[in-house]
Amino acid sequence: METNLKMQTEKEAQPEYSYPELDSSSCPKWAEVLCTTEFYDNPLRRIKNGEESFFGIEVADFTLEVGATLRERVHFLWFDSNRYNVSALSQIIQSIHVKGAAVPIVQINKHHLCDIKVLLDIGALGIAATGLETPKEVSDFVKATKFPPLGNRGIGPGFSTKHLADVTSAVKKANQSIMTILVIDSHNSLLNILSMSENSHLDSGLNLILFDIPKLFGSSQSAEDPGIFNSFVRAIASLKRAEIPLGARITPAYSSKWLSKNLIANGATNQITNGFRFFLLGTELDLLHLAITPIKSFSFKEEVAIGSLLTGSSVETAKILSRKSHFLWIDAEHNPFSPSQVSQLAEAALKEGALPIVRVTQFNHPDISAYIRSGAKGIICPGVNSRKEAEQFIETVKSTDPETMAIVMIETRDGLRNSEAIVSVPGIEWLQIGPYDLALSLNVELGSLEHKNAISQIEDVARTQKLPLGGLVNDRSKTPEMQALGYRFLLVGSDQEFVRNGLELAKTLDTKSPGE
Repeated sequence: METNLKMQTEKEAQPEYSYPELDSSSCPKWAEVLCTTEFYDNPLRRIKNGEESFFGIEVADFTLEVGATLRERVHFLWFDSNRYNVSALSQIIQSIHVKGAAVPIVQINKHHLCDIKVLLDIGALGIAATGLETPKEVSDFVKATKFPPLGNRGIGPGFSTKHLADVTSAVKKANQSIMTILVIDSHNSLLNILSMSENSHLDSGLNLILFDIPKLFGSSQSAEDPGIFNSFVRAIASLKRAEIPLGARITPAYSSKWLSKNLIANGATNQITNGFRFFLLGTELDLLHLAITPIKSFSFKEEVAIGSLLTGSSVETAKILSRKSHFLWIDAEHNPFSPSQVSQLAEAALKEGALPIVRVTQFNHPDISAYIRSGAKGIICPGVNSRKEAEQFIETVKSTDPETMAIVMIETRDGLRNSEAIVSVPGIEWLQIGPYDLALSLNVELGSLEHKNAISQIEDVARTQKLPLGGLVNDRSKTPEMQALGYRFLLVGSDQEFVRNGLELAKTLDTKSPGE
């Protein structure tokens, strides 16, 4: 570490305190178990070593589906305590720890340092503080994350019970494991960054300085303002020389490549720009925007309706999907949706110009009528095996509301055998083919000749009855072929797929500077 900074930190006497050497072979990698019952060597704490980059996502609207999608694909998940109360965060963090993928980091502001103790006790492995502008505030923040003698965090009954055999060792490991992050999100904090980082707990407590790029440059202070950008370049150059790890909150508008380009344009060297290895890639809603934007750019020879599949209960996600889709497929076959949740999602879809359609579990699902009364404009029935099942389903839908669309899925051996009788039932708006379950039911390989022949048989039956077909689009190049076969309703992806695809795009995205 830089000599002047080291001398500054040595001015204050440090209590004698030696950390135990942790056996690295017993410390799991970030994609393996990191549970709240143990204090492992937090892998993000190794950010000062090596050249590895760490990527994370801020979760704006948590659902179990979002957690399951992201926790094994990023190094950390970032939660703003302004969005969630402590009770909700406790449940969220526990759900992330089930498989122990992403490290949970909670962001707080300087007026809520009192919540740090609870956040750590419920399983947060990192705390990020915003709004700090003085060395005293930074020192108070770091102390709140540490057990004595480094800080003032207290031992709760849950902690002492878990570590009854050796509380002292557990305390030392906890002090090592928790990651503390100083977020620079204002011009004042940027100007004071050097004095804030020169505190007596730097080596043992403050692990990372993260620059909130959108907040620093997205308001009145822009990248074209030489004053703030020169301050930014000088600050990160000094921090880099002092060997303090750097991170950045970036977005599609302010990507890492945009950051590097503007740093170099304002006098920074490549060595400095390469010092950023901890990236917060926006929110999962940003990822949705990234991945879903192109879907209405599909070119079709005839009119086709595009749909997106929703697996979670997030209203914001429903809005984003609906803006780019003609219909929103709410999947209540594989995910729990109450009628009240469907009501909120249906309202969001309709406001954005998409028809809300709910897939239920079977033809006699008890909530079909309730979903329709909650605003669903269509009901999809999977796994229809016979004419009788189709008739009962149609009767339930049409007796509740004659204007509601009734969509039937054929995806089983019995459904294939009885397909002619099924599609002849009056009132079916379109026939959806379920290729994956059909392959399972027939015990054949997906895409095999037997599988293709079975799908062709169902397509022929639908065309005979002049019934529109619905299907999945996994390959955009195949859409003209599907149109020629009679497909008019195409499902182009799910919220989880779009988040996964958006994450890959966010890691490599090269965007122009805002305003260019």
